Amino acid sequence: MQDPYTAPTSTHAPNPTQPPRKPSGCGKAAAGTAIGCVVLVGLGVVVVLAFVFWFGYGIETGRYPSDQAQSELEISSELLGKLREAEIIGPDERVLYFYSQALLDALDTGCLFTPERVLAYRTDEGEPTIASATWVDIERIELQDFDSLLDDSLITVYLEDGSWIECPVAGAGNGDSAFYEKLDRTWKRATGRSTERYSEESVGE
Repeated sequence: MQDPYTAPTSTHAPNPTQPPRKPSGCGKAAAGTAIGCVVLVGLGVVVVLAFVFWFGYGIETGRYPSDQAQSELEISSELLGKLREAEIIGPDERVLYFYSQALLDALDTGCLFTPERVLAYRTDEGEPTIASATWVDIERIELQDFDSLLDDSLITVYLEDGSWIECPVAGAGNGDSAFYEKLDRTWKRATGRSTERYSEESVGE
């Protein structure tokens, strides 16, 4: 008689012919499947690199806005053409510095200054709204740095009539400081507020 406190033992031996379970996933796959996984990963890398190259080329040619403030020498002729076509700047107007917060189209929103004025714009339903001021209209210019990788710095141009123009500028590559310093320098030089002299070459930097 079996002890009631002892678990019964099985009288059936394990089946030695039962096939082992197949491993799943790329990490434990057979050679053929592993090669297929490597090919898929390689294709994914190629797609990502192609997208990065395509987007970077779009920034270089002005099709897409840069994530950094751009000096006169960095602004593409295509971007200038778009700004002129939208009548944001004049046909012969130079742009000394430019920045746009937009992701895909620089015409959506942006801030820039020329040798004659500073302006910020926003486009809604195809029509740009422009806030512009010449140098003699400006009382002071301030830079507010938020010390954040996610938030753009804010350049505020205070006008003599009590209004102001806000220019968000990315801090990447110290672009916010370069934008502000060039803007402040150009304003002071144009209005004689500073005794410091600047050459025509420095204005076009």
